[in-house]
Amino acid sequence: MKKQSLVDVAKSACPTKPESCEITEKADDCSLTYYGKEIKTVDELLASAGVDMQLWQVVEQSVNQWEVAGKLSHGQDESRRWKADSLWKTGLRQIRVRLRRLAPKPIQEGIRELLKNVKPIATAKPPRAKKADPHLFEASIWDHHFGKYAHAPATGTNYSLDIAEREYKLAIDAMIVRADAFSVDRVVLPIGGDFLHTDNDRSETTKGTRVESTDDRMSKVFRVAGKSLQYAVERLLEVAPVDVVWVPGNHDTSTSFYLVEWLSAVFRANKNVQVDNGPRNRKYYPYGANLLGYTHGDKGKHSDYPTLMATEVPQLWAESRYRSWRVGHFHTRRETRHTAGDSFHGTEVRVLGSLCGTDSWHYENGFVGQPRTAECHLFSRTAGPVGHFLIHGSEPEVPPVQLKR
Repeated sequence: MKKQSLVDVAKSACPTKPESCEITEKADDCSLTYYGKEIKTVDELLASAGVDMQLWQVVEQSVNQWEVAGKLSHGQDESRRWKADSLWKTGLRQIRVRLRRLAPKPIQEGIRELLKNVKPIATAKPPRAKKADPHLFEASIWDHHFGKYAHAPATGTNYSLDIAEREYKLAIDAMIVRADAFSVDRVVLPIGGDFLHTDNDRSETTKGTRVESTDDRMSKVFRVAGKSLQYAVERLLEVAPVDVVWVPGNHDTSTSFYLVEWLSAVFRANKNVQVDNGPRNRKYYPYGANLLGYTHGDKGKHSDYPTLMATEVPQLWAESRYRSWRVGHFHTRRETRHTAGDSFHGTEVRVLGSLCGTDSWHYENGFVGQPRTAECHLFSRTAGPVGHFLIHGSEPEVPPVQLKR
């Protein structure tokens, strides 16, 4: 049977006489305007129209009521004498509702594809025994930009959806090898920070800035990014329980949130996976004597981050001895130490690199030459940071054409 649209369902549910329901559906918005007396509330109208409230949300609503009166003629009696007229009166109601999709339609379609035949992934193995020398393993793949295009002859590197998927999975596999030599009892996986290249199917970032070099197959981009993220969590579970921390980026604040929400649903039955998908753009992760801060890095001054950490989580600050911020956004590796009096004792602000290729905008503005890297870090529960490894991208750089003389 052909699936009806929201408009078709609503029209069939609202007869035109004496009731009427005007429907307007455009892109990710829909408006319903009802006139009549049978339906009394917004909820009744939405139920009558068959609106799936898991896909839509009400952004505006109004209910107006009034009475309509008129003269009612009763005709003639048996003696052909006219009967006295009377008045009729009835109440009418107008209900207006404006709806907006909870996520753009391509994202909703991508989620449906991801959820096909997917069952909640339960705990695959019993909890690991307590470690004698426990460590936290941080898998940091920042600014991966699923959905970006780059053409090597024009920018020096190739990048596509297939390459993004391959590079991400190869980096996770390489990190598993590095972690195998250590006694790891916890893994933290920061996600977001421009995990996807755009925030909608119009090739726009969160603020509406249109970006070039974009794969406009938004549903497919979303599916591939989701499957890659699920792959990462499943592989990292081979090492230790995994904590996913969502970090909103300036390219993908909405799309990365939808992705992490989906991931949370997939692993909801797995006690070894925890997902922090809270809305704040600064997140904190304590581990023994360590306190890690996560943010994208595009907002605020990096020199203010230590003060923010001490102000926002004073208890965690007091209980830690080794404190570090992890930021991305710049697609380059950089490390700075800030001191602001004896109370800080030096807080690291580490800018992490990216594996994604150079697109036309970055090339034209001269942002080139940085090695494409991801990083994994080790933290002792008692001794703080004890080491890190660089994971280099496998896609080769293409040098400019040199004319022969």
